[in-house]
Amino acid sequence: MTVKTIDKATWSRRPHFELFKTYKDPFFGITFTLDVTRFLKRSKQEGRSFFLHVLHVVLQAVNETEAFKLRIRGEDVVSHDVVHASYTLMTEEHVFRFVTAKYDPDPDAFLTQAKREADMAKTEVDVSDKEGVDDLVFVSSVPWMSYTAIRHAMPGFKDDSFPRLSWGKYETKDGITTMPFSVDAHHALMDGYDVALFAKRLQELLDR
Repeated sequence: MTVKTIDKATWSRRPHFELFKTYKDPFFGITFTLDVTRFLKRSKQEGRSFFLHVLHVVLQAVNETEAFKLRIRGEDVVSHDVVHASYTLMTEEHVFRFVTAKYDPDPDAFLTQAKREADMAKTEVDVSDKEGVDDLVFVSSVPWMSYTAIRHAMPGFKDDSFPRLSWGKYETKDGITTMPFSVDAHHALMDGYDVALFAKRLQELLDR
C-alpha cells in the first residue's frame, strides 16, 4: 500500500481546498436511491450476507473513485492507493461497535475474512478510533427503516476528512427493490460531481 502527497501547486482543487478547510462544518451530504433488485436476488441465491456483499461492492466503487481516497493531513492532501472500511456492527447487547474490513478485490476472499472478523466482534463493544489511521471510509447501515436523508454525528476535529457512507432498509414495489444510500464528504476534497461518479459506478456494479 502506498500513499502519495498531492502537489497543491498544480492541483485543480487548490482554491476549493483553501476555502473549505476553513469551514466549521465543511461536509456536504447527498442521498440517492439504488436499484438492488438483481443484486438482492443474487445474494440470496448464493447464500451471502447482504450487508457484507453490499460492503464489498461499495468498497470497489470507492477504490475506483479517486476523490474518495483523498485525505487531509495538516496542510497536506494525500491519496491512498487502497482504502478500507470501518463499519458499525450491532452486538448482542444491541449497541454497535466499530469493525474494520480490509478491501480485497476478490469478493470470495473479502466475504470470508469479513465474516470471520464480524463473528469475532459480536460479543464485545469497541468504539475507539485508531490514531493516525486515515485509509478508511466510515460505513453504517440502518436496516430497520428506509430514509430520504440522514445526518451523521461529527467529531469536529481539524483533519477529519473521512467519507461517511450509509444505506437504509430496502423496499420492493412493483417488482423493483430499491435502497436509500447516502454520502457525506469533505467539500475541500470533492463535489457533487465526484459523488455522482461514485453513485454511477456503484449502480453499475450492483447491476453486474
